[in-house]
Formats: sequence, structure tokens, C-alpha cells
Amino acid sequence: MVYGASDRLLTRRDVSSMVGFAQSTIYKKMAAGEFPRPIKVKSAARWSERDVAAWIEEQKALSEQAAA
Repeated sequence: MVYGASDRLLTRRDVSSMVGFAQSTIYKKMAAGEFPRPIKVKSAARWSERDVAAWIEEQKALSEQAAA
């Protein structure tokens, strides 16, 4: 669990802003299994803020391991 992250649902624009990736990069990473998949709310795609925050923390940890 990532502390400090609420579990609100984020739009694609929110996610892009949070991770600094273009929409196309997010979808490529999702297709490769490298990024959290969205939750469908009717016809809209929404991401869990906790899932995205956890992914960011995972990327930081991987970066730190690679640097060590």
C-alpha cells in the first residue's frame, strides 16, 4: 500500500500529468503489461490513484536498484 495516496479515480489526463507520459505511451505500457490497467466506469476509463502511485514508487525502487 502506498501511504498518502487516496483511492480516487483518475482520468487519462490526470494520469498523464502524474507520470509525465503521453497518452500513447501509457497505452503502449499497458499493452506490454508495464502499467496499471484502468477501471471501466460505464464507457469511461479511470485509473486508481493508489495503483498509479504504487507504480511510481515501484519505478523509483527499480531505478535505485539499477544505480546501486
